[in-house]
Amino acid sequence: MTHSACVEKKICWVSVVGHDPSVGGGVATAVQTLKESDIFTGIADYYSLSGLSVFKQILLFLRLVYICRYRYFVVHSFFSPFSLMLLLIPFKARVVIFPHGELKKEALEISRKKKVFAYSTVRVLSFLIKLTKKVSVISSGKEENNFLSDIVSINLTAVLPDLVSNKTLFTFPRAISSNEKINLIFIARMVPNKGISFFLKLFLEDILNEKPSSFSEKINSINIYYFREDEAEYQMVLDGKEKIENKAGIRVNLYENLSRDNIKSRLQQIENKMAFLSSQFESFSYALLESLGFEYCPYVWFENELVQELELEGLCIKGSYGVLPDSENLDGWLMPTDFNQVKAFLLRKNLSTTILYKSELRKMLGDVFFN
Repeated sequence: MTHSACVEKKICWVSVVGHDPSVGGGVATAVQTLKESDIFTGIADYYSLSGLSVFKQILLFLRLVYICRYRYFVVHSFFSPFSLMLLLIPFKARVVIFPHGELKKEALEISRKKKVFAYSTVRVLSFLIKLTKKVSVISSGKEENNFLSDIVSINLTAVLPDLVSNKTLFTFPRAISSNEKINLIFIARMVPNKGISFFLKLFLEDILNEKPSSFSEKINSINIYYFREDEAEYQMVLDGKEKIENKAGIRVNLYENLSRDNIKSRLQQIENKMAFLSSQFESFSYALLESLGFEYCPYVWFENELVQELELEGLCIKGSYGVLPDSENLDGWLMPTDFNQVKAFLLRKNLSTTILYKSELRKMLGDVFFN
């Protein structure tokens, strides 16, 4: 949390999960990337809700609104207690919401009852919100904008790709080792929808098959970097690890709660890396961008605009969800990285997304901040 003077002419910028990717995943990475850019420099005070109870979020909200008197807000969530109070308590303000995929159909099914109650309450009180707030939304797809527009009056909407930094990559590709065995890399929060235990289950079934796929035969190790959030998922991952190591002799290495720098340090020591992103859905995916510097192009089970762009560039491979490479006769699933293409792609995305964000935020928050 910053401690700069609270004034009405500054933006109150609030992240539910903070800006440490090892704790807050992709949303925290998005916030960190914004912090590293110059978009909010000198015009916003940043506050993290990471680790704050509902009661402490309420106290913080009251202080920021009634003592500090902020009237311009950027919030990285729709469902946090802070965000809901911001919308429902009557006072005049401009609010920009970054939902980061939480309003997509699949995400809404997680903790469904609580989310239905939250957005139903907003819908019922939408007339009051319209009188006191100018609410805008920036998302990575029309689905979320449409959902929010159905329950509350929206001033402006924008569909933007997530901000991309030149510091995105975890590591840079090394020369591919002659043994050609692959070291798989997973970097994700340990929750069911990230699909890590599901992948291990399928992988075990494949290696025990009378005719295992060439994918399974090429794996040297499986390396999982994670932040534990779901104990049941974690126990299933432990079970899969034990069975794969005992029955196939393939090491499954687990690394919990490492900082970004520690992950980078460990990854630099691993050769022949290929990222496997086993999520069924992702609104964007910083983990996908971060893994573009591995020796082999990342393999993903989900589809979004970023995946489509990278496929066209020949920088990632999209497979069918729940199907291992080679099992669906997918040609070229093991593709060396063209690092010159990676650098060119990231440079273009960095420049274009920074310009887009400044332009849209100027419209939503006013020229006073973005002269």
